[in-house]
Amino acid sequence: MASVTETARSLLHVDGVTFILRDRGKCYYADEDAIAPLWRGQRFPMEACISGWCMIHREAVAVEDIYQDPRIPTDAYRPTFVRSLVMAPVRSIDPIAAIGAYWGEQRSFTPDDLERQQAIADAAALAIANLELRQTQETLQQALEKISAMDAEKDLLLHEVHHRIRNDFQIVLTLLQMARTSQHGSVEEVVETTTERIAILSRVYGRLRRDGTARLVDTRSFVEGLVEDLGLAMTGLRPLAVEVYAEAADVGVSTSVALGLIINELVTNALKYAFPDNRPGRLVVTFRRDGDAYVLTVVDNGIGMTSDTPKGTGLGGQLVQQFAQQLGGTLEIRNRQPSGVQAVLRFPVAEAQA
Repeated sequence: MASVTETARSLLHVDGVTFILRDRGKCYYADEDAIAPLWRGQRFPMEACISGWCMIHREAVAVEDIYQDPRIPTDAYRPTFVRSLVMAPVRSIDPIAAIGAYWGEQRSFTPDDLERQQAIADAAALAIANLELRQTQETLQQALEKISAMDAEKDLLLHEVHHRIRNDFQIVLTLLQMARTSQHGSVEEVVETTTERIAILSRVYGRLRRDGTARLVDTRSFVEGLVEDLGLAMTGLRPLAVEVYAEAADVGVSTSVALGLIINELVTNALKYAFPDNRPGRLVVTFRRDGDAYVLTVVDNGIGMTSDTPKGTGLGGQLVQQFAQQLGGTLEIRNRQPSGVQAVLRFPVAEAQA
């Protein structure tokens, strides 16, 4: 607008030029370049202003004497220097603005004067159209970039979903294969145990939804939540203290599933076998980083492993060893002195964060 008013005043050799925007049924005098102040910043009804008449009728107009033309609001013009004017619409088909040229002395006009004024208005319309086109191109480019990013994210998420489904099927198939080859217990007991492990898998995913993102899981809240769920479900009113000390770390979802199943198995076994007959006790679960490895430790001060304690050859024992190998780690379970059992899982950080 500043460029138009300055250029128009120079080309037309006039005393003042205004740029008027059509704004919600009113004429808004947005900018001006003149020998004295005109109406910058003011608004007038379209029907009570010559610039409004120009935009409504979509044609240029010349007024030789503003005090003799009924379309002019003389009260608004009286404080100004203006005696004659030419007004032309910007974008004649659907005017969005008008450009007014003003003289301090009364003068007569020729058709050429109207043509020159309209030519400047048409140039302004072309400039505005170019700006709108540039803005449209930029908006379109931004939209295309967003769509491209969404497509890339969608592909990534689909890949992740497929990966998770494949992992889930592999876990279930592993459970079924172990059940088929198990030599421990009756068919009903094996089916019940297998069903419990699948329910545990569902529980692990429930915790992942609360503590993870699409690809990473915060181990602190994940481990604390799993152990809390198990403790509440199994200890009830038993006099047991369950403590969790977990460092914050981000690991992959597949790692978290295997880690969650191992935690469920170790903690469940400790709560089942370490404290018979409502014996009071303490169970401590820690998860920390030790150099280039993560270390999960489950320690109790219970009765220790006896002849009745599963020795790792049953379905549960096979399961934790299977997932320890999947993590590229090792799992060691041993009696402590003077009492209790300690289970230590170590697996590499690089594998966990993949």
